Amino acid sequence: MIADPFVFIIAPFFIVLSILVIVLFFVVFYMLKNLDKSGGYSILVEQWPASQEPTGTLFSRQTLGLGKVWYKNCVKIVISREGLFISLGFPFRLLSLIHSESGKSALIPWGSLRYRQKSSAFWTHVYEYEVQSEKPVILTVSKQIAHSFPEYVKPPT
Repeated sequence: MIADPFVFIIAPFFIVLSILVIVLFFVVFYMLKNLDKSGGYSILVEQWPASQEPTGTLFSRQTLGLGKVWYKNCVKIVISREGLFISLGFPFRLLSLIHSESGKSALIPWGSLRYRQKSSAFWTHVYEYEVQSEKPVILTVSKQIAHSFPEYVKPPT
């Protein structure tokens, strides 16, 4: 029985396409994993891991800058008495499957935040803080979030 020549054309196409999709999947995860490390989030999670989400003022789907990396509309922030709770959402939560620090949250004590300056990003006012840790990290938050901080951490008006 002679096979249809169409099969000899389609089968290699789907094999190559499958291989390309798998390679693309791993490249994207590798890039997200390195992005997670370069901004300083893994430093915060190592130093101040959060076992559970505290009670306080919740800001979901926020944009946050850590170093030169911006996490746009994927960060949950809770302003509590204990400190500033930060948890990354999708797609960074998926990284917890291959990188243990990525899926974790951080609870930064208020005493570790130092106001640096007011600046602009994405056509809005933002406030920069230095998170004093073993390796200092620059944390950039929106005006709305910065003005919800406790009085001794709030930016000057």
